[in-house]
This record gives sequence, C-alpha cells and structure tokens, in this order.
Amino acid sequence: MPLRYKISLLATVTVLVVLIPLSVIHIRALAQAEEEEIQGRLRAIGRFMAAELATIELGAESQSRQYMFLQIAQNIDADLLFSAIYRGNSEIELTVLNRSRLPQMLAGSDEELIQQFVDQQNSLAVRYVSVPLSQDRQLLLGYSITAIEERRQQRQLQMVAWAIGLTALAIAASIFFAQRLTHPIRKLATGMSRVARGDLKVRLEHASRDEIGRLAQDFNQMVADLQENVIERQRMSHELDIARRIQQSLLPQHEPEVAGLDVAGVCLTYAEVGGDYYDYLLLRDGRLAIAIGDVFGHGVSSGLLAAAVQGCLQNQVSVDSDPGKVLAAIDRVVRSSGEQLMTLCYTVLDPQNGLATIASAGHWPPYHYVARTGTVKEVYPSTAIAPALGTFPTDVYPTHQIILEPGDLLVFYSDGILETPNADEEMYGEERFHEALHRHAAKTTQQIRDAILEEVERFRGDVPQDDDIALVIVKRL
Repeated sequence: MPLRYKISLLATVTVLVVLIPLSVIHIRALAQAEEEEIQGRLRAIGRFMAAELATIELGAESQSRQYMFLQIAQNIDADLLFSAIYRGNSEIELTVLNRSRLPQMLAGSDEELIQQFVDQQNSLAVRYVSVPLSQDRQLLLGYSITAIEERRQQRQLQMVAWAIGLTALAIAASIFFAQRLTHPIRKLATGMSRVARGDLKVRLEHASRDEIGRLAQDFNQMVADLQENVIERQRMSHELDIARRIQQSLLPQHEPEVAGLDVAGVCLTYAEVGGDYYDYLLLRDGRLAIAIGDVFGHGVSSGLLAAAVQGCLQNQVSVDSDPGKVLAAIDRVVRSSGEQLMTLCYTVLDPQNGLATIASAGHWPPYHYVARTGTVKEVYPSTAIAPALGTFPTDVYPTHQIILEPGDLLVFYSDGILETPNADEEMYGEERFHEALHRHAAKTTQQIRDAILEEVERFRGDVPQDDDIALVIVKRL
C-alpha cells in the first residue's frame, strides 16, 4: 500500500477512534443531565406540594381535597406522570395517574400501576423522586424516561450521520494532505530508483526547510559523492587495467628455446595486479636463468615491486649471474622500496650437463622429479632457505646444486598451488602435488603444467581463487 494511503487510513481511523467515544460520552451525559434536570424540577414541585398538603392536613381537610390538589398539581409540569402518597414503605393512601403520559398502554388500576412502577422502576421506563411528608408518609412524583431515550436515540442517529460525514471529510482531507506530504518522499523514492538503475545525474529540488528538504539536500550530496566515487573507481580501474597489462607484458611472452631443455611456465593472478612473478633469462654462455617470486600482498604496489625486481634482475645478471649475488642485489632493491617483503628463488641451469645452481630467499624449495626412480623430492629442506627479501640486510644467500638427468623435472611454484582450498577447507597440499607430477611426468612440460592447473581447479570446485599462482616446469630431454 502506498505511503499516502497509509497516512490517510491512519488519519481516518484516528478521527473515528477519537470522535465516536467522545460522541457516545456526550450523548449519555446529555441524557443524564436531562434526567437530573427533570428530577430537580419534580423535587422542587414536591416540596411545594408537601407544604400545601401540610396546610390541608392542619385544617383537617378531607381526603377528597388532597386528591383534588394532587390532580391540580399534575398539570404543573408536563413531565409529571403520577403523584402518590405512601404511608410507611408500601401502603398507598392516595394516587393520581395521568394515563395520557404513559410510555405505553398498560392495563390495571392507578394504584396497581403505580405500585408496579415503584417496585420495578429499574426495569421499566418510569422513575420517581420522593419527598418526605409528616406522619411517616412520602410523596412520590413519577416521570417517564421514554422521551429522554427517544431523544438519546435521535442524537445517536445524528451522531452516526455526522460521523459518516466527518469520516468522508477526513478521508478527503487526509488524502489531500497525504498527497502533499508524501509528494517529496515519492520524488525521493523515484530518485533512489533511478540511482539504483545507474542514473547518477538525478537531483532533487529542496525548496522546503523542514526535514524533507534536508533529506533532499542529503540525497543530492550523497548522489554527488557517489558520482565522484564512481568516477574515481573507474579511473582506478582503468589504471589497474593498465598496470595489469604492464605486468602481463613483463612476464615471458613465450617459452625459451634451449637445446636439451623443455620449459613451460604460467602466472595466474586473482586480483587486477598480482604479486607472483616469474621470468626466464638466456645467459651469454648458453645457460638458462629462471626466477620465480611472490611479493607479499596484492595490488598495484605488489606489481610495481615485481617490475622493479625484474629490472634489477636483468641488470644484475648482465653483470654477475651468480645466484647468491643476484639475490643480494635484489634484496637491496626490495628494502629500498619500503616495508614490502618478497620471496624469490633464482636458478641457473646448464643444459649441457644438467647442473642446476639454486638460491632461495624465503621461497618454497623446488621439486625434483627423478625419472630413474619415479620419486619426487625437495631440492633442499625448507630449513635451509634464507629469509625473505626485505627482512633484514644480508649478502649471504647459500646456493644448492643438483644434476638433472634426462627425463628429470625441476618444478618451481608459489604457495597459491599448495594452499588452494576446497569447499571442505582442505588444502591441495604437497601430497596431491607430488602425485600429479608422478602421473604426468612422461608428458611435455606444457601438458604437465595444464594438467596440474586443471587438477587444482577441479579440487577447488566452486571456491573462488584467493591467491596468485605461479608455476614453472623444466624437463631435461
């Protein structure tokens, strides 16, 4: 139901709830006041009659003179229905009844009817007032409340008519004022709907200075701020898209072609700009340098640091490709960039003899798949890894060497693979990774890479990717 109709209904119900009880109370009060006014008149008449009857009694007048006096007094007031003199509580001495004023035709003598009125005055439409006389007697003056009831019913009918009229007037007036009152609110609701549909140019007029006017001002300010935020977000999204494209351009665009080696890599980011990074560098002596790293966090700052690391790596390799010295040079770049940290594994591989020289700064140790035994093992224990870059200054990064035989695999990866969760909050883990390498070791590195990524995605299911994934696989042919 629209708000204006709710307000109209509330106003109408309020009018009825207030008007009807007040009208009923007023009508009852009028009836009670009218009856009290009749009782007051009859008591005054009764006191006058009591004084006259006392005079008649003192003059030893006969009972007939008292009867005649009661008949004459009957015409003093139009509401006087009967007069009666009672002795004690129940003995009637004298009665005068004006049958023309009875509320209905009743059978019986005057004494019987008056006695019935006295005995049943709470159930019949006849009441009386009592005035004391001498010698244990009372003067009863009766009156009918039928006219009072008729007037009360007539007033009730008038009240119903007035209530209907006032209700119609209240409905019309409440609808009119509700329309006026809710018009700004309807405009505000329309404006909100337009904003929800993406229209941020909508503005509301706010001529009034009340709460509605202030609400319209706040709405306009909110939409203006929202428009600025949207523009800012679009600008940031555009800049992030540019940064993402730049970062993607920094990654290898094709696999290196090195005789005796089969190499494949991939980097998947879950944010616009990720923190994982890998690169290939062909050295002058024919060896292949491979770097893989993970900047702590995500976003533009992580991508910028990865780009700076790549530049430093390429520059340092041209000077000295020793893995330990390369990591020491990159550590200085990371520490100078601020408070960010980065793990990095740097390897120099000789395709002639399969010798791989590896240095790591906080990065996961690569896996060595031995084709001769069909086993997968870490090149070195994780306890032998140097701290992450940027942790504290050091020029010492130990190196490790292994020999790759034909068919062997050297697998570099980031934590995004091992820590991929599924719906049951289980991690993909090393064991599944080892089994996947063992199952697909006979394939090409591209096939192995694609198979592992497919298994990781199948393991994750509907759980969204929450970390970057970097993977580089080297196979000696």
